[in-house]
Amino acid sequence: MSILTLSAFDLSMAEGKNI
Repeated sequence: MSILTLSAFDLSMAEGKNI
């Protein structure tokens, strides 16, 4: 996995958990 992919996934997860 690329760092970019990991970052995007982490961001998506964080946003989903935040909302």
